[in-house]
Amino acid sequence: MKKFIFFLIILLTCVSCKKEITITKCCECLEAQGISDKYIFPIRPGMEEWAELESHKAMVDVCQIPESILNDMCTIGLVDTYYDYPLLFIIFAFNNINDGLQQISDEFNGFHELLLRDDCATKLLRKYELISPADLDSTWTTLERGHFKQKLQFMELTLAFEPVNEKFTPDEREKVIRLGLYKLKLKEAYDYSGPSQITNIYLIARALEKEEYEPFLGYIERREDLKYFINGYLMFLNYVADGDTIKSYGVSYLNNN
Repeated sequence: MKKFIFFLIILLTCVSCKKEITITKCCECLEAQGISDKYIFPIRPGMEEWAELESHKAMVDVCQIPESILNDMCTIGLVDTYYDYPLLFIIFAFNNINDGLQQISDEFNGFHELLLRDDCATKLLRKYELISPADLDSTWTTLERGHFKQKLQFMELTLAFEPVNEKFTPDEREKVIRLGLYKLKLKEAYDYSGPSQITNIYLIARALEKEEYEPFLGYIERREDLKYFINGYLMFLNYVADGDTIKSYGVSYLNNN
């Protein structure tokens, strides 16, 4: 009888423990397999339901990620969801690019959550590293090519956004500059437009500023227009002259590190 009671106590204890066990998603495992748990927006442009939405607020509302899903998403899933956000073009609706990014953060809970993650900068940079300006497909339509080029711009502007930029380690920021220069070279080779190339220059400039690279800071200090540029007003850049100069500072930084 005593043995039976002892066995019963052990059994009840195990059942109680089992209830407390929670299965946590292995985000690194999924990422290693190339799997993303990104959220698929149920209503998006091109659908009849989207066409029926009568206001910007209505569009924002249908794009929110349910909290039960959001809290359990991997950072890479949030990255992929953010770049798939139907209203991401809002970034370009403001004179200051940072105001556009802040608007996305204020309105879209997926981007807001992404910026709270400690590894958001690392995952965003990894995503940027995997996409090349040379990936343009000659069979794509003009619209598809335009969307691809715009996505690269969104990536560069997001990496330069302060809540992301401040999370980079010095090694990662050096990588940002290296990738920015490399992808700019490819954009030039594949005849990307000036506006498509300016986002590379902006990304490089923001990284150099954050690294407090003295020669570059001295150059900016002498130019009020470039101070506006580095603070998000992209129209203040004289691309041909100042773009080449900023590129040269980027190369100089890499050569001295």
